[in-house]
Formats: sequence, structure tokens, C-alpha cells
Amino acid sequence: MKKILSLLLVSMMLVSVLTAGMTVNAAKITYSDVTEDMWAYDDIMYVSENGLMNGTSETKFEPMASMTRAMFVTVLARYDN
Repeated sequence: MKKILSLLLVSMMLVSVLTAGMTVNAAKITYSDVTEDMWAYDDIMYVSENGLMNGTSETKFEPMASMTRAMFVTVLARYDN
């Protein structure tokens, strides 16, 4: 569990570093469990808007949920596209 969370955080930091200076249009996607004052808000919006990660529903992203290996591999495959 801790390793998966660590991998998720590292991947989010990498996305943040790789996209430094890019603006994110957050008007398209809104999640009821993601607020603008969250530390990962910009990263969540980036991965959502660029199709790297999807929310668990139309209105929820669930940023504190566990990530499975299959989910992580899917993210890597989408990033490699």
C-alpha cells in the first residue's frame, strides 16, 4: 500500500516537473472531492484533462484511494502513447 502510494506521488511529481510552465484549463473537469486549495489540484487536473487518469466517476476523482498495479500500468501506457 505504501509503495503504491509512493509510486503515485512520484509519478505525479514527475508530471508536475515535466509540465512546469504549462497552464491547465480546469473549467472542463470538476470533481466534488478535489478542491483548488489541495496540494495536488493542478496535477489532478493535468492528468485528467490529458487522459492519463480518469476519475472513479463523472463527479469523483478519489485522490486518496489506492492505486492497483493495473491502474499504474494503464497510466504508464497512456503516458507512452
